[in-house]
Amino acid sequence: MKESVNYKSIIAVALPVALQSLIQTSLGVIDQMMVSRLGGTVIAAAGLATHPFTILLFLLLGVSGGTGIFVAQYFGNGQYNRISDAVKVSYQYGLLITLPIMFFAGLAPGFILQFFTNDPEVIAAGTEYLKIISLTFLPLMVILIKSSALKACKNVKLPFVAGVVAVIVNTGLNYVFIYGLGSFVGWGLKGAALATLIARLTEALILFAGYFHMKRTLEMAPVQIFSKASALMLKDYKAVTGPLILGELVFITSITFYTILYGKMGTVEMAAVTVLVPLQNITFGLFSGMSTAAAVLIGHALGRAEGQRAQVLARAIIKVTTAGALILCLIFALIMPYYLDLFALDSQVLEMARGLAWMIVLFLPPRVLNMVLGDGIIRSGGETAFMLKMALFCLTGIGIPMGVIAGFYLKLPLALVYVAVSIEEIIRMCIGLAKMHSGSWRINLTGLSETAKERECLSL
Repeated sequence: MKESVNYKSIIAVALPVALQSLIQTSLGVIDQMMVSRLGGTVIAAAGLATHPFTILLFLLLGVSGGTGIFVAQYFGNGQYNRISDAVKVSYQYGLLITLPIMFFAGLAPGFILQFFTNDPEVIAAGTEYLKIISLTFLPLMVILIKSSALKACKNVKLPFVAGVVAVIVNTGLNYVFIYGLGSFVGWGLKGAALATLIARLTEALILFAGYFHMKRTLEMAPVQIFSKASALMLKDYKAVTGPLILGELVFITSITFYTILYGKMGTVEMAAVTVLVPLQNITFGLFSGMSTAAAVLIGHALGRAEGQRAQVLARAIIKVTTAGALILCLIFALIMPYYLDLFALDSQVLEMARGLAWMIVLFLPPRVLNMVLGDGIIRSGGETAFMLKMALFCLTGIGIPMGVIAGFYLKLPLALVYVAVSIEEIIRMCIGLAKMHSGSWRINLTGLSETAKERECLSL
């Protein structure tokens, strides 16, 4: 008997996450515009001072990704007390990563910034900004771990509400703290940092309250951060989360290389890339909801040792993702001329941006499918070591070398360089789809692999 798929349940998880990402992306642009009015020195200082934050963010995404994998399976299996164990270990790993970076960034911001610039004015402005921003690192850790745990328990509305409230608070306080209001004189870039700190604390408190309510509802054990976790939990968590963290490092390394590559090609090329970044952010924001839905719903099925059900859900989510990606390609193709007209681009940048835009549209489907396969489907079974190996092979073994050859040696036009570095996306998509269809990723992490039901699922 063929299993049916409730597409409403997929949309119910995916939609709030996608909306949250879109709102944060759009208002993030407004945030940047407000700071940009302070001048070039301030813009450069804010941009350079965010480097420690970006590194920490990617490391914590690996930690929170591990949280989501375990919590989704424990929730699906009804082992609610083990959810607390997973969150506790996540906090322990998160603190080991966050505290050193936070103290280093807060106590030696000038030392960090001098690696990126020799301009004393930029270093001075960035130092004040980074001192305050470093205080947001602990709330960020709480936000990512709590949000991941709540989403894995199908509570996607609260992270959405918390995220929207934080964005509104940040935007409102930015206006007051940066520019001032009435007799109050604004604090400039320092005010932007304070607004971000208050917004992060607000979001963390909302999520903390929501998790506490869920804990009481499910009668879960309290999260005792400083108590020792079981040896088995630590072993499983390390095996799953370690490759996730390394994978995020591989990803940020490749992104950094591509930024350097386009920058070295010239100012015109970098400008063309920059104006198209918002469209790519919108794409990833929209489909981040689908990857979350895959991780949550498939994780629940795997936790119940329903391997065949997980496979059916995976195929359905891939179909929906493919259809959505093709529709988005059509929309982008139709609006692209109007979108580029929004920017006051000179003829040379405009022509280059047009050529690049078509290549971005061409490679949009494999990029989206890779995100859903990697961050959702295959990851839900804890196959993070496989994902790390695939990232190392495709990104560092194909993408970066192709960029070096196309951009530095052959000196091809920007659009063709983009094609060269994007070839790995197609290869990664083919490997990911083959892995998905093989079913070898359907691993139960709840300790029930010896039951008859699990043996039946794994034998399919």
